[in-house]
Amino acid sequence: MGIYTDYENNEHGDYTFMTACEVSGDIHEGFEVRILPSGKYAKFIVIGNMMTAVGEFWQKLWQMPLERTYLFDFEEYRNDDPENCEVHIYIGIK
Repeated sequence: MGIYTDYENNEHGDYTFMTACEVSGDIHEGFEVRILPSGKYAKFIVIGNMMTAVGEFWQKLWQMPLERTYLFDFEEYRNDDPENCEVHIYIGIK
């Protein structure tokens, strides 16, 4: 997974991006824990080249009239095929 959080100024400022995975039990020192907040999310499915498809999606997303929360967004990578990846993208909305 990839998560986007700690937005400084909506999409115009800095934010934190982290590579993430689901865990349970003890967390090793040096790792940061983030809990996926409950709430409403708009879900998008992106299929295509891993290097370009996700970036192209985000360019389109910034043009959409979504009422985003800018609290927590995340991407769930469903396979590891770089030429034909499937990514589920969840955008926090009001």
